[in-house]
Amino acid sequence: MKLRVAIVAGAVALRGEVRLKLTTDEPDLRFAKGARFELRETAHRGARENSASAPIFMDGTSPKSNELTLEQSRWHKASLIVKFTGVDSRESAEALRGAELYAEVEADLEDDAFYFAQLVGLRALLNGQEIGTVKAVIPGHAQDLLELNLNSGKSALVPFVKQIVPKIDVASGNLTLTPPPGLLELNETN
Repeated sequence: MKLRVAIVAGAVALRGEVRLKLTTDEPDLRFAKGARFELRETAHRGARENSASAPIFMDGTSPKSNELTLEQSRWHKASLIVKFTGVDSRESAEALRGAELYAEVEADLEDDAFYFAQLVGLRALLNGQEIGTVKAVIPGHAQDLLELNLNSGKSALVPFVKQIVPKIDVASGNLTLTPPPGLLELNETN
């Protein structure tokens, strides 16, 4: 299973290094020398229609594929700075800004463990009845939120805490909600 592990934040210095915004909780494992990543452009970054999502570098070149290999990494303060094989100039590094890096991860986790990406699409159950599906998991400082697409056509935000989401069954495609009265209506959006 492939999961997003970072977003390229921008170029650093002149030799093709980039600073990453991490979306993994295991950066030292994911960003070891020789690690391979699938490069994906995002729509807000201007991915071209019918393209393989590979950026075109300002010097006219492009990666040979959508795969990048980590040449080296280092920590600078709280940021991870990396260099990919074949990305050798500031212009090439800057062309990666906003691109997402995906890595192959083990799908087998402990019984109660899951990746946020596995929650998207799960059916949300309230009192045994399906009320919608999980659209997204929104990371937060105090707590994460689940964004639900409700069967009514509206959306709702639900705090992703054990008291409100007591059961998650990725295998069956369901999660159970026990919100306090009025929570779903309070957080409904059109």
